[in-house]
Amino acid sequence: MQSATRTSVIGLSMAGMLLAGAPGVSAGGAVVLPDRMLDQISAGTAAAVGVVTDSQATGVLAITSTSGNTFLVASPSPYAGQPDLGTTMAVADGTAIAMGSNVSQPGHPAPSASAAVTTDGLAIGNYVSTSTFKTTILGAGGVTAQIGWTVVYGGWHGL
Repeated sequence: MQSATRTSVIGLSMAGMLLAGAPGVSAGGAVVLPDRMLDQISAGTAAAVGVVTDSQATGVLAITSTSGNTFLVASPSPYAGQPDLGTTMAVADGTAIAMGSNVSQPGHPAPSASAAVTTDGLAIGNYVSTSTFKTTILGAGGVTAQIGWTVVYGGWHGL
């Protein structure tokens, strides 16, 4: 139950972050760009990804590690006069590792370890593909690891 609550809170936080971040990119109004500047941008393609990682461990020996990465690649529109119709791909990946052990020391509370990774993303286009993967690995000696990634692609095809 606690894991489901944590996952729900992380998911809601991530959605709020994406929604709250969108108005923050406003420049205060529309600006007319000359043709030479329009040739260098792809204004209508969009993708967003996010990653949240967390790990905890208790015991005489407690080790934790987390990492997360995101990147985005956008291409210009292949359709002349339509700068909004490019393609975009974005990737988010994360790892979380925890190890809790009492190392054969008697009289201590039971050790614990948990790891959590949440990735998500969205893309815009008439062809959108999203792929998400997550797995948990329980190892010897109180080791818990979780890895996950999300890949999103958005593009305009067949126009």
